[in-house]
Amino acid sequence: ALPCGEAAATPGAAPASVAGAPAVSVARTPRYVVDCTVAPAAGFTLPGLSRGLIGVVDAGSGVGEALTASLTGAGIQAELVDAWRDELAGVVFLGGLAPLSAANDASALAQQAFLLAQQVVKAQPQAAFVTVQQTGGGFGTTGPVDGHGAWTAGLTGLVRTLAIEQPSMSAKAIDLERGGRPVSELAEALASELLYGGPELAVGLTAEGERLVPTQREI
Repeated sequence: ALPCGEAAATPGAAPASVAGAPAVSVARTPRYVVDCTVAPAAGFTLPGLSRGLIGVVDAGSGVGEALTASLTGAGIQAELVDAWRDELAGVVFLGGLAPLSAANDASALAQQAFLLAQQVVKAQPQAAFVTVQQTGGGFGTTGPVDGHGAWTAGLTGLVRTLAIEQPSMSAKAIDLERGGRPVSELAEALASELLYGGPELAVGLTAEGERLVPTQREI
């Protein structure tokens, strides 16, 4: 029996401190969330974009032809292609801008991008590899994402993996907000980032013209 006035220990509770024992401080584990901040363009072309012919894969986005014209007009060798060719020095995959009617469409899109990346790595380890997705221009941090666009977010993961495993490549993930803009404006926004955005790995382009980069914020 317990002495009068002494409470029974709660199962699983930590033992009471011993008189005179030093206090134990518990280190706080930092917690972070992904955010985006406005960042100006570096002012020079994505490394690898000027090494040779750049293939633009439209993949149902409807932007490929206009982007190819914008790049060639700026002096970049670019051609609209359906798949990787060994004579290419880089590729811009626009499949993430294609209309998606279901998650299955995004799964097929991710597989297409992954297989394309495999081909690029095997054939040209110093190539430029660019993906474009539609997650609101801020990688999902600036508000709701239209339609099934959130399913294109995996393209950024693919690019980040390439940057780690193939550091000689010029990899970039662009999140382009459509915002009801015509194809010509979308193409110009993409071309401007490729020509003046430098080597930044992930960049969001909003319909209002903001250029955002993902950051970590402690909470």
